[in-house]
Amino acid sequence: MTHLTLYQLQKLIENAINNTLEPSYWVVAEISELKVNGSGHCYLELVEKSNNSHLPKAKARAAIWANKYEVLKQLFEQQTGSSLKNGMSVLVNVRITFHPAYGLSYIIENIDATYTLGDIERQRQLTIERLQKDGVFDMNKQCLPGVIFKKIAVISSSNAAGYTDFMKEIEDNVFGYKYEIHTYEAVMQGDAVTASVLGAFDNIYNYTEEFAPYDIVVIIRGGGSTSDLACFDSYEIADYVAQFPFPILAGIGHDKDESVVDMVAYKSLKTPTAVAQYIVETTRSYELKLNDYMTQIYNLSQLLVSQHKELLHKRGNEIYTLSNGALSKTNQKLDRLSNTLIRSVDNIISIEHQRLDNNSNRIINKAKYAINNQYNKIALQESKIEQFNPQRILSLGYAIVKVAGKSVSSTNGIKENDSITIQCVDGKVNGILTNIKTTK
Repeated sequence: MTHLTLYQLQKLIENAINNTLEPSYWVVAEISELKVNGSGHCYLELVEKSNNSHLPKAKARAAIWANKYEVLKQLFEQQTGSSLKNGMSVLVNVRITFHPAYGLSYIIENIDATYTLGDIERQRQLTIERLQKDGVFDMNKQCLPGVIFKKIAVISSSNAAGYTDFMKEIEDNVFGYKYEIHTYEAVMQGDAVTASVLGAFDNIYNYTEEFAPYDIVVIIRGGGSTSDLACFDSYEIADYVAQFPFPILAGIGHDKDESVVDMVAYKSLKTPTAVAQYIVETTRSYELKLNDYMTQIYNLSQLLVSQHKELLHKRGNEIYTLSNGALSKTNQKLDRLSNTLIRSVDNIISIEHQRLDNNSNRIINKAKYAINNQYNKIALQESKIEQFNPQRILSLGYAIVKVAGKSVSSTNGIKENDSITIQCVDGKVNGILTNIKTTK
């Protein structure tokens, strides 16, 4: 039985590879892991994932030696604005080597940065097409914001320079406008962006369910590389923004950047500072419009007042003319009525004078008769009163007796030692009752 040693087998494989394969191949793969050791060598794990399950269907380890890695790293960063990192799709030139002692090795000799940029753009176009197919691409643009943005929700990292620029611009605005701003903290770079931003949107929605809704929602991030901003081309975030029930202002990146989030938002501004300026300018525009309306209302009211003054003056003159004519006719009529009335009154007064004279004589005669009659009655009453005059009665021999200061007409209640007063016609007799005997 023939056999080979391990070394012999490895040499066969080495010779087969060297004689069969090309010196190098351009390979598309995704970086699933990247490490740089202390000597400057870069070690990567490359994968290709299944379209359906996103599980690796091919996996290989590769290396970029230190002297090559530093050059490729600088070139890649200059062209893409981003460093090599996990999850990035790359096109690399791979040299395949096989060593009997170390086995199969993939040595990366070059990296095509344009492929990575193109892949980012391909993913971006796929996101746009999917949103358009879902019919949600323009939904947020159809939201109707308030006439001014008083209450504002901001999604950003409070440590980011873009957020600082936004807050400075909006708080130090030259018009002195004040805004109620609620900041929802979110990671704006790296693998955690999607979950963090979606969580911020959920918190905003939950807040508006419990309290009053926001006038506008702002999502801002300062500038960065194309790959750094690629997270804002993701379908998950863009779909959330497109279907969010409140209008969204997006200010992501620099002037040249436009993410899918910028495209689907109610309005996109170039930078966070531009977003703040837009909010202030919207408020200013509303204020100027109000001032313009006030001016128009004032001018219109002045015009109406002037027109009505002229009309009133004209009507006043017409009324004055008509009233003067009517007054002249009325005065003539009143003069005729006055003369008629005077004549009538004179006749009535003359008749009444005669009637009063006649009545006066009858009243005087009746009064004299009544006075004489009353005088006779009074004389009769005086005669009767005189008959009952106490002095007259006393002069007839009668006396008035008072016991204990009270007049008495009966013996009842009189007792010994009572004081007694007897009133006669010519004086009084006072004394004390002793040895009283009463007879009936």
